[in-house]
Amino acid sequence: AVVSTQSTGMKNVPNLVNVQEVGAEIIGDLCQMGGLPCSLNIPENESKAGVTQQLVDAGAIDVLLTVMDLAPQSAGLQEAATYALCNICATPEPSYREMVYRSEGINIALQAMDRFENNAPMQRAGCCLLYNICIGNVEIERTIVNSGGITAILKALDTFATDSTIQEAGCIALHNLCAKSADN
Repeated sequence: AVVSTQSTGMKNVPNLVNVQEVGAEIIGDLCQMGGLPCSLNIPENESKAGVTQQLVDAGAIDVLLTVMDLAPQSAGLQEAATYALCNICATPEPSYREMVYRSEGINIALQAMDRFENNAPMQRAGCCLLYNICIGNVEIERTIVNSGGITAILKALDTFATDSTIQEAGCIALHNLCAKSADN
């Protein structure tokens, strides 16, 4: 119930950036931790995959991408929504990565990385999304490469040369993009 309510609430107030940012953070946290049973009435035995499935079924991917599109100048919202998408794509279910890809999630995230090139949390979130979304899908890998993803990752690595979390995320993204493809 809480999962559906979160997506519905975000749909109902698309122009309140602070509400959208908090909503995106909650969606990301729910996907990452498999729920917060004490405060959000999610059964303790609900798995991370089960919570993520509920979020996806409630339209979380479309909501996140819509609010990113509606508030492109909000660094906090762009970062929170990108992390939420990253966490959705981190599950073993390939159809979620495909849904984010088909909904232009890669381009929206790359635009946010470009727009907030000096924002470390946004760069970290973008690199994390790129390394999770391309797992096991050559078409998605090619799209990331053709859309300037490698350039965006290298720029983040260069700009934040002393940030170990961005270095790790960027290197994993490059590995996932290049490891299986001679073309990339």
